[in-house]
Amino acid sequence: MKIYILIISLMVSALSVNAQLKVGEMLPDINLMNEKNIEINIASFKGKTILIDFWASSCGACRISNRKLANFYKLNQDKNFVIIGISLDRDKQKWLAAIDKDKMTYIQLNQPKDFKEKLGKLLKIREIPTTLLFNSNGVFIAKNPRGKLINNEIAKGML
Repeated sequence: MKIYILIISLMVSALSVNAQLKVGEMLPDINLMNEKNIEINIASFKGKTILIDFWASSCGACRISNRKLANFYKLNQDKNFVIIGISLDRDKQKWLAAIDKDKMTYIQLNQPKDFKEKLGKLLKIREIPTTLLFNSNGVFIAKNPRGKLINNEIAKGML
C-alpha cells in the first residue's frame, strides 16, 4: 500500500512541475487589490493587449525589468495596450516605494502571499520576473515575450 501511495505522489508531483499555462488559454476572471486598496478585475481589460508582469520589490532582476517596462509603457500606452504589474510583496510600504522609485505608471496590483495564491496559481507562475502576454480577446499568446512579439500583438489589437 505504501508503494502505491509513493507512486501516486510522485506522479502528481511530476504533473504539477510540468504544468504550464498553454497558448490559447483564456485570461482568468479574478480580482486583486491595487495600491489604493481598490479591487480590480483583470478580465476587465479584455479588449486591449495585456502584458501581466509578476514581480517583487526584493527581486533585483524584477527591478531592472520594471524600469524597462515603464519606458515601454510610456511609448505604447495610447495603443490599446495595458501592463498589469502584480507584486508578490507582503510589505505594502516596500511595494509602494518600488512603484515610485521605478516610475511605474501602469496598473499595479498585489498578491501578497506567493505563487500558490489566486492568479499565480491559476497562471502557473513559478518564478519572478515573469511576464505573460494576452491578446485583445484575452487569449494567452506567450510567456516572457520579447519586444517584437509584444509590438505585433499591440498592432493587431489596434485594428
